[in-house]
Amino acid sequence: MTRFATLHEAMVDVLQRHGGQWMARDEIAREIAARDLWRRLSDGRHPPSDQLRLRARQYPHLFEGSDTRYTRIRLRSAPEVATEPMPEPTSRESRGTDQKDCDETSDPMWYEELRSRYRPDPVKVLLIGESPPDPGSGQRRFFYARELTYDNLYRGVAEAIYGLEPEFDVQAKEAVLDRLKEDGFWLVDAVEHPVNKLSRAARRRAIADAVPGLVERCKELAPERGVIICHSLVYELTASALRAAGVRILHDEPIPFPLGNWRAQFVSGVRNALCE
Repeated sequence: MTRFATLHEAMVDVLQRHGGQWMARDEIAREIAARDLWRRLSDGRHPPSDQLRLRARQYPHLFEGSDTRYTRIRLRSAPEVATEPMPEPTSRESRGTDQKDCDETSDPMWYEELRSRYRPDPVKVLLIGESPPDPGSGQRRFFYARELTYDNLYRGVAEAIYGLEPEFDVQAKEAVLDRLKEDGFWLVDAVEHPVNKLSRAARRRAIADAVPGLVERCKELAPERGVIICHSLVYELTASALRAAGVRILHDEPIPFPLGNWRAQFVSGVRNALCE
């Protein structure tokens, strides 16, 4: 029996078994429990129906709701979504092949599949970004993609955590990603689909809409040390809700995204947060 790493993967599996068509939210929750597809990390229980509503809202590229309460949920008709958890690669060569395969598809789970490969157990420090980047017509890139491109967030995080070590090499991205996993660091995004090319007002709306799902995800992951929010706007819109839910944030002031002249302030902010 397959148990999925994330709730939305379990939801996709249930819906695909029913042709991707409308299903009552309560019915999806019952099937997840009956087949033991996913359990919450926080307490080991199966998800309640209302948690499915929050998760469906967080992944609008995967799910549609029949109304604002998502009384019924169905899969979006296109593109087709993957349901099987991505296996951990066994060698450097096979991982390179997997990366190429992901790059050449339009699968909206591309980001999540890469992210899931580097999920530590347990999560010690949870990093929160704004969203995966939209490359436009250029090469798709991401914090967890192994090829090093601009990757401002990766460079900032790597320098903040390991940059004081004499042998540190930011160019060795694959090795650094492996080490981040070993050391318990993991990155999630407030919004799971790219919003970086939207207007500031649209980005604010997208982040605000994602707050309930982000809060639930942070509670599920229960990072041992706490959370670092790697974006000023995300901090502004999510910090109070996360704290109200009992999520520990390791800094009291916003940390700017490490773009250009802000990288030094980002590095300093993350290092100070990790001293907490």
